[in-house]
Amino acid sequence: MSETALRSLSREAFWPLVAAVGFAFGFILGRSTRHELPFQPEGFPENLPKAKDVVRVRGAKIQPPRREVICDDALRWIEKTKSFPLGSMVFTSLPDMSEVVEMAPRFEDWENFFMKAVRSILMALPEGGVATFYQTDVRLPGVGQVSKAFLVLQAAQVPGIRLKWHKIVHFGTVDQPTWNSVQFTHLLCFGKGAASVQRVGVVGEDDPVVDLGSTIPDVVERGVKPTGLRKGACCMGINATSAVMKWAVRRLPGLHTVIDPFCGAGTVLAVANEYGLDAIGVDISPKRIKQAQRLKAEEIRKAKASC
Repeated sequence: MSETALRSLSREAFWPLVAAVGFAFGFILGRSTRHELPFQPEGFPENLPKAKDVVRVRGAKIQPPRREVICDDALRWIEKTKSFPLGSMVFTSLPDMSEVVEMAPRFEDWENFFMKAVRSILMALPEGGVATFYQTDVRLPGVGQVSKAFLVLQAAQVPGIRLKWHKIVHFGTVDQPTWNSVQFTHLLCFGKGAASVQRVGVVGEDDPVVDLGSTIPDVVERGVKPTGLRKGACCMGINATSAVMKWAVRRLPGLHTVIDPFCGAGTVLAVANEYGLDAIGVDISPKRIKQAQRLKAEEIRKAKASC
């Protein structure tokens, strides 16, 4: 074969070889970072990490989001923890009087416990940390309406803490009166530190809009709660929980862990894992701990579909 023919053959074989190597590299890289979901959870945008099938590299191993559930008194655990880690946020719902009647038998006892819990959480936030509270008002005979939003705001008078946003979660019939109980919940988000954070993907530029809850409607529908649980009425709604997680994933650079010091049945933990985030939950009830370890967000969504 002549030298000219050999050169021609080399040119013809070169570009197919480059294409084959590029395709193989892209295939391997794609399989090492994430898998496609077998379903599209309700309310999820296409461009967000979603779920149990989102995997991350830790050292040499590829693992799904983790969930750690601790059986302990929340205030004692926060005191031992002292400060939450960087890259974490708190999302929780503090218990009603009926849930802590043994340790706080009177209204005044519960009120003091509630405000102490809020302060403990906010004081344990790292610089730039965020805490969101999901609280439903109650109407008590002889007391009137107890505004938990008011109590949270009172307790939040902590140096360096500011209110980022306040939303309303609705779960009743709009424009219809209610007699014995309210049909809305407060979502209050607080941050520690500067009033703005770095714009995602732009070095050296701050974006104050990220603090305003811009991805969450001012009035958001609660969604279904976990079914078949004792005191299930105290659980968070799946739609409102997902709305907060969606905001957090989009607007909090470096977020990797969600902490719920009063995790109950584990709705926050389940939705956090669904969004590809690690989750840490604390509850004093061994029964609730078992529920929180098992609960999956997709099961709550399926329960809605079967109704």
